[in-house]
Amino acid sequence: MQPTTTAATSVGRARPGPVIVKINDGGAIGATLDIRVERIDASTSWGKIRPDRDWWHVDPAGHWHAWAANDTIPTARATIRKVPCDAGTACACEGAGSTEPAWECIICAVPITPGTVTDRTPQFVDGRMDWSLTVDTFIPRGQQVTVQIVDLHGYVLAFGAAVAGGGSSSSSHYGTVHRTELSGITPLAAR
Repeated sequence: MQPTTTAATSVGRARPGPVIVKINDGGAIGATLDIRVERIDASTSWGKIRPDRDWWHVDPAGHWHAWAANDTIPTARATIRKVPCDAGTACACEGAGSTEPAWECIICAVPITPGTVTDRTPQFVDGRMDWSLTVDTFIPRGQQVTVQIVDLHGYVLAFGAAVAGGGSSSSSHYGTVHRTELSGITPLAAR
């Protein structure tokens, strides 16, 4: 499956959309931040094992067990069970056997086998992040600058370096407005 690109929610406290920036530690100007994150399919053919929410069990002593909403079994404890080696001394463990995780009732210590299901829904992880800004000022094409995204009090929320690309200018009776597209050349780092 091909990686997909989606808009990110934020970098630290800097969120996509209208922001206030400082270019090369100059005065604060308006800008629009765009963040794109590559989503990489990390699914496996065997899926992910998770608790079976429909599972419950009554052990021989009458104690009831089930998965809780927080993926624990409050009436059981996790233990380590020793598993004997079938191959004897010919095995790499030299007959010592191995261990495996197990569950047992916290009251009577009877073994419990919790129900699980295999979740084969696609799993994605974040990959490469690209960011860009449209700033309300003129910056010559190709010029590299440092960018600080700041809050209303001037506190730096995120920062990075960018290069100026294309831009536009528009004039009205209020004056000329310049806009420059900046493309990040370093990661946008949270402060």
